[in-house]
This record gives sequence, structure tokens and C-alpha cells, in this order.
Amino acid sequence: MKPEAKKPVRRARKKRVVTKTATSARNGKSWHGFRAVEMEWMNKHPEKLRPYAGEYVVVEGTKVIAHSTDAAAAIQTAKRRGVRIPFILFLEVPDPNLIRIGL
Repeated sequence: MKPEAKKPVRRARKKRVVTKTATSARNGKSWHGFRAVEMEWMNKHPEKLRPYAGEYVVVEGTKVIAHSTDAAAAIQTAKRRGVRIPFILFLEVPDPNLIRIGL
């Protein structure tokens, strides 16, 4: 008589439970994901970004943390001010002869 083969033990998978909202900045939280607070603020307040046209800008929450014509300098300034992962963008100089259609 053959000895019975051992059946593999099935282990239940742990379900991933999200207990916190996604933090997109020091100043706010968002259910929609990474950097949603910054994106929403930039869309609602373009007048606060106009003075920085032609520069790289680091936004954290609802504040402009650093700006410079050099991206590396803006990132260094933001990191010195305590931002671990800077959200940097380049603001184009508005062209009155340019018409944008779509996205």
C-alpha cells in the first residue's frame, strides 16, 4: 500500500485594506490620487502662476515653494525647504498669436 501524498495547504490571501486617503501634499489629502490637490489648485488659480511664466515652478499643496529658470535649482531649493518629492512643472510664456484647441 502506498502512503498518501500530502495535500498542499492553501493559505488565505490577505486583502489589502486602505485605511488612509492618498496624501498628495503636506497641506491636503485626496481620494483621487497622487498630486490631485496641486492639480486642482493650479486649475482654479492660474493667476497665481502667471508671474512665473518662463520658469520652472515647484508646487506643494496650495503653495508655490520654489521657482527658477533652471529646473535643478528649483528642485534643490524645494528640497532645502523640506519637500521630499518635488512636483515641478514648466510654465510657458503665453503667446497671444497661439490658439489652442482641445487638450
